[in-house]
Amino acid sequence: MAEDSFRKAVLSWIDVNSWPRPTPGLEDEPKTILIITGAAKDGSAFSFFAAFGYFEVKATYHRSKNELSSVVVALVVPKHPNEVDLINEKSYELTPKDGKDLSFNIGKDVIKGTLSFKYADKDNRREIALKYDVNLPFAGHLEGTTALCPTELNPNSGFTTAELNTIPGLAASELQLQKEVAPTHSATGTKVIQAQQGATPPEHELLLKFLDDFARDGDKIIIETFYGGLNDKHSSVVTPVAHFLAVDDSKSSQYHVSISFLGVFSLDGSVDPKNLKITAELFVQVPIAGRVSISKVQGSLGSKAGVKVKINAVVAKGKATLTAEKDDGNEKGKHDLYIDVNINVKGVGDVNSKGKLRLLTLPF
Repeated sequence: MAEDSFRKAVLSWIDVNSWPRPTPGLEDEPKTILIITGAAKDGSAFSFFAAFGYFEVKATYHRSKNELSSVVVALVVPKHPNEVDLINEKSYELTPKDGKDLSFNIGKDVIKGTLSFKYADKDNRREIALKYDVNLPFAGHLEGTTALCPTELNPNSGFTTAELNTIPGLAASELQLQKEVAPTHSATGTKVIQAQQGATPPEHELLLKFLDDFARDGDKIIIETFYGGLNDKHSSVVTPVAHFLAVDDSKSSQYHVSISFLGVFSLDGSVDPKNLKITAELFVQVPIAGRVSISKVQGSLGSKAGVKVKINAVVAKGKATLTAEKDDGNEKGKHDLYIDVNINVKGVGDVNSKGKLRLLTLPF
């Protein structure tokens, strides 16, 4: 009951804080999570926090100047505990055309790309949009343009009077202060995350080590371990997979895996090497709110039908099937773990693997 209450709360939160606002008949269109964090009392400016996919954007919009100030774009990496700043821009001019490219590069092309902002007109309203062209070792190449927020905060943009009344009212000078205290930038006005003089900030070093250890196949994050079995005197010890493979001790241990895939899903659980029985949980990632459980997963991966999962959560509906299949090309006849998903996610839309998606090769 507590989990269901949490999911309902998340669903309500998505509806209240999404952009575009919910439209009858288009409830499942992709959306940005948008929070207005403050607005000038004279209507000249407002600050916002917007998030979609792997990106989070914080900025202040100055309407009369056609400008964003104190712009920070951060990257959210699945399973990694902290977001990482990609861009920190003191001011940015907005026009209907593509704006200037803001480039970033972490770890000598491990994570790289360009971002830019522009005005976009849709349905008789003007929006601020982010254009991105990035390469990520856990998601591949991503390119597109996503609306972040409207340029007007009024009922015509879908905001109710009650919602507008909850936005903190600030003097224009208070919003301007945010612009003046922005971090020091390079001569171009842009702080690119590749540090000056070749130095790598500690947070980037941690991220690069994390990606080196856990990013797989260019589109997944996979963390795997073995837990000692009941007959193991060190049953509480968690040991890297490589150790168990070396001593052939995997048959007495539970294999645990945490996988992030298809951008919004993650699977966390254990597989018994003796009978391929899986006990796991399927999650969906909601921007800002975090992970939300959408289904338990239990059954034998070795059965002909696999493990079928029906998803009927308030934030996601659909189905998934997990199977483990031997591949003649795998060493010692190990199994490949597959998933076939067709799920509609609130605020994201339909996510379909279009057949079986290989997640990883199990170590048994």
